[in-house]
Amino acid sequence: MNRKLLKQYFHQIDSAPNGWYPLSMKIEKINDIRKRFKNEWLLIAVDEVDPKTREPAKGHLLAHGARRQDVHKMSKKYDDVAYVVYSEDWPDDLAACFIIR
Repeated sequence: MNRKLLKQYFHQIDSAPNGWYPLSMKIEKINDIRKRFKNEWLLIAVDEVDPKTREPAKGHLLAHGARRQDVHKMSKKYDDVAYVVYSEDWPDDLAACFIIR
């Protein structure tokens, strides 16, 4: 997604509920983003996928919040590859998925 479209998207979420805010376009490792937040759901734009595991490797944070439902709702407004993930480690019997539109 180009920067102009991202700026338009960020403008849309500026008026979102408390706890949501756009961050810079800085691309970071997914695990580094997860470490910055405690007990929150994260919406991450995927910029790089690990070719061996096919898991998201790098991206930039679009939004975060304590309620999964809120993050899922925000993900519907994003029209590119996004990753919704919890900031803490998960039990081994859980999995994540891409949201592709």
